[in-house]
Amino acid sequence: MPARLLLPLILLAIAASTAAAQEPRLRLLSVAKDMVRLEVQLDAPAAVEVEYGEELFAWDGRAESPVPAEKHELALTRLIPNRQYFYRVLVDGFETGEVLTFRSGRSWIDRTAQVDVLADTPSGDPAEATLAERLFADSSQAVVALGGDGGDPEGFRALHGRTMTERPVVETGGTGDTEALRTVAVSDLAIASVGENPLVLADGSPSPAAQWLATALPAEEGACWLVAASAQAVEPDSPAAKALLAWAKSVGVHAVLTPSSRPVLVEGDEVAWIGLPDPAGSGEHSSAQLRSAGGTLILKLLDGAGKQTQVASMTRDCPIPQSLLSSAESAHGDDEDGFGGGESDLEGGAEECDY
Repeated sequence: MPARLLLPLILLAIAASTAAAQEPRLRLLSVAKDMVRLEVQLDAPAAVEVEYGEELFAWDGRAESPVPAEKHELALTRLIPNRQYFYRVLVDGFETGEVLTFRSGRSWIDRTAQVDVLADTPSGDPAEATLAERLFADSSQAVVALGGDGGDPEGFRALHGRTMTERPVVETGGTGDTEALRTVAVSDLAIASVGENPLVLADGSPSPAAQWLATALPAEEGACWLVAASAQAVEPDSPAAKALLAWAKSVGVHAVLTPSSRPVLVEGDEVAWIGLPDPAGSGEHSSAQLRSAGGTLILKLLDGAGKQTQVASMTRDCPIPQSLLSSAESAHGDDEDGFGGGESDLEGGAEECDY
């Protein structure tokens, strides 16, 4: 074979080998009813594509990030609410691994959401793996990890990597928290993470992060239940715990999530605080669950085996915001590709609405 033909073939083989050797690290950044944002991290710069669809290998959607880079963020759009989707990632045109799956978000009108909460810092103990497996099998729409990756990103990903490709994982502390202040919405439940920042200062006054949160959470359109999460530990029965509940009530936050030295679920007046410990090595690995159902928010404290140990609930009137109601009415009667769901009655059951 002539040398001038051999060189391009060698370069092509090298490029193919490099792409095939890449093991992209994936995480869902947000899941909405009609769009998902996916982060793809590589070991070497390359172009990335994502193929997706409701049927395995019947890809009817494609997202591209053609400029070679080590980190990509792609939007998977035109999704139908509350549907199971399959997707795969290609690096420089080559498949990189197994087909993954996610479920598109449920709309605010559905008014149903479930969020799992844990104070997780990987220790290598079998109890950590047991907790992770239980989360993988759960049907929650998001996970809040109060300990973040605890400075051990590889350990965190080893335990929760699969969950991170199926639903958003909000890390409130550790080195994985690259954007300390951010919000995530799940149906009508809005969560604000403030990283390792405290919410209340030593003198009982709100911190700068708390002041940001008090504005950012209500800005989430359609939010009925407001949740604040911080990686800053709060001791049970302490003045800080009382100040935390007082602050939350004053700004309309309904649930506060922090690490603590022991598992606690404390109810206040229209507000609750959940504190979760993360013992080193063997020991109890408690978790919690938040579930919104219509105008009710249910908070559960679970032991290491997933058994409920305490429960609290609160109710409030959650009217449909006019902007969302107008959007739903304008989508009424869309064709199949418009994702309006066809004929729907807004007075009927929320589970029948696709808006």
